[in-house]
Amino acid sequence: MPSHELLQQIEDALRRCVAAREPHRLWVGFSGGVDSTALLLAASRTAAVEITAVHVNHGLDAAAAAWSTHCAKVCARLGIPLEIVEVKVAAAGNLEANARQARYEVFAERVGQHELLLLGHHADDQLETVLQRLFRGRGLLPMREHGGVGGGEFARPLLGASRAQLAAYVEAWGESWIEDPSNADTRFERNYLRRSVVPVLEARWQRLGDAVLRVARDHQSQTAALGAAVAAQGPRVPLTALPVSLAARRAWLRAFLEANGAFGIADRGLDAFLDDLHVGRQAALACPAGEVRVWRETLYFIQPLPVVADLPAGALLHADASLALAHGTLRLESCAADAPDAIACETLRVQFRRGGEALARGDRRIDLSDAFAAAQVPPWWRDSHPLLYAAERLAVVPGVAVASAGADPGAGTAWRVVWTPSDPAAIPSLQA
Repeated sequence: MPSHELLQQIEDALRRCVAAREPHRLWVGFSGGVDSTALLLAASRTAAVEITAVHVNHGLDAAAAAWSTHCAKVCARLGIPLEIVEVKVAAAGNLEANARQARYEVFAERVGQHELLLLGHHADDQLETVLQRLFRGRGLLPMREHGGVGGGEFARPLLGASRAQLAAYVEAWGESWIEDPSNADTRFERNYLRRSVVPVLEARWQRLGDAVLRVARDHQSQTAALGAAVAAQGPRVPLTALPVSLAARRAWLRAFLEANGAFGIADRGLDAFLDDLHVGRQAALACPAGEVRVWRETLYFIQPLPVVADLPAGALLHADASLALAHGTLRLESCAADAPDAIACETLRVQFRRGGEALARGDRRIDLSDAFAAAQVPPWWRDSHPLLYAAERLAVVPGVAVASAGADPGAGTAWRVVWTPSDPAAIPSLQA
C-alpha cells in the first residue's frame, strides 16, 4: 500500500492544476495505460466540474478493440462519460508522430473555450523526451506543462510523479490498466531510450530523473517569461524590436508563434524563415494556426485568411445594427456629423474587391489601392476587407477612408461604420 503522502501528492497536483485555470469542463485523454488511468482516477476524486474521458482507437494493434472495451468498463465504474473515437493513422513516415498527430486532432476538435484537457505524461516521459530531443539535435526542449489545444487548454499535471508512483496509486484504488505490447519494441526511439539507454544512465546517476525535471522546470520558467514579454508585443511587431543574434531571434520567433497559438514548428522552418528575413527575401512561415509574414519592416502573425468567394457580398448593413461576417463584424452606429468618418446613409451594401474601385472625395478620385497603402493595410488583407456601398457608389472603406470628409450637418443623424475583424492584427488606422 503506498503512503498517504504519495496519494496526497498526486491528487494535490490535480487540484492545483484545475484550480489555477477554473475550467467549466474537464477532458481526460484516456488510453487505458497506467498513467492515464491514474490521471482519470485522481480527476474523478478531486474535480468539481464535469469530466469526459476520450479514448482514441488508432487501430494499430489487434487488441485495440479490447482496449476500448477496457476503457469503457473503467469509466463505467467511475461514473465518467467516455467518448471512443476511431482514427486512421497515416502509414507513411514516422508512425509514432502520425499517431500522435491523429490523437491531438481528436482532442482539438473537442476542447472548447474555458475547457481543459488533462494528459497523463509523467516524469519518466519527461526524461525520455528531453533525451530524445537532445540526441536529435533539437536542444533542451522538455514537454510543456500546459498550452493551447482547440479552443481551450491542455495540462500535464503529473510530470512530477514517476511511472512507478502512478502504478502504486492505481493499485491502491484497486484499478487495473492495460499494457501496450508495442512499448517493448525497441525499433521505436522512445522505447529504445526507456529500455536500453535510461537504465544505464540511471545506474551511474541515480537521481537523473529529478535532475532533468529540475532543469526542465527552470527552462520552462525562462520560456514562460520570454513568452509573456513577446505576447505583450501583440500580433504585429516592428522588425527593429526583434533580437539581433540568430539564436536569440529563433527563440523570440518560437515564443511569438506560441503566443499566437502555433506550437511544434520545426527548427528548420524557423531557420529558413530567418534566413529569408536576413537576406531581404520575401519571408513567410505557414503553420496550422496561421501564418507569419513581413511587410513594410513589420512582422505579422495572421490568422487563416478567409476565402473571398465564401464571403456574403451583397448583404445589407442597417443603421443601429450589426452584421456578422465569417472574419469579423460590421456595425453602423450614430456619431457626430463632423466626425472624419461620418456619413449620412442609413443602409449600406457590403461588397469585396473586384478591381478598379475608387472613392470620390469632392473633385478627387482616390484609387482603392492607394487608400489601402496609405492606411498601411497589408496586401494579403485587402481582398477580404469589406467595402460599403450606397446604391452603386463606394461610400466607406471602414478604418481606411470614406467618400466624403463628413456628413452634411443638415442631413439629420450621422453614422459611422465600425469594422471589428476577428484577427486583431488586421485593424488599420483611419486615414480621414
